[in-house]
Amino acid sequence: MGKILAAALLAFAAVTAADTCDPLNTKCPPNAGSANSTYTVDFTKQSSVPPEWTLSNYANLNFGSKGAEFTVAKRFDSPQLWTNFYIHYGKVEIVAQVAPGTGIVSSAVLMSDDLDEIDLEFSGNNFRDTAGKGQNNYYGKVARLDRVNGEAFADCYR
Repeated sequence: MGKILAAALLAFAAVTAADTCDPLNTKCPPNAGSANSTYTVDFTKQSSVPPEWTLSNYANLNFGSKGAEFTVAKRFDSPQLWTNFYIHYGKVEIVAQVAPGTGIVSSAVLMSDDLDEIDLEFSGNNFRDTAGKGQNNYYGKVARLDRVNGEAFADCYR
């Protein structure tokens, strides 16, 4: 059983692609942007999901001294937590502990209304390498660009 432990100091705006409206095939109502110029949440100080966040309906989530703890109990589990608002610009910081295990990927995703996205991904088995690595991908409607700069970022498992 793998666990993802995350203590996010600055929340990331991510909306799951599993939303009920598919913006590539239907006109969807826009999601709201953040009403504030700054937003911070420290999951080490939470005892439940904040009201401006949504937890996927099949996810197990506990809060403890290390923050939000997601449980991956069986194959195909994919617990998710996302904000109910968008960040239109700015800086995003995430403090997280990567979950160990083959096939386990800890990630943060920034996603737009039309499903453009920027992914930060960390493999539970270091992408089969000896050193800790992460990778980033970005996708757009026009073109799918996967690791465009061609490099994983190293030294992220300190």
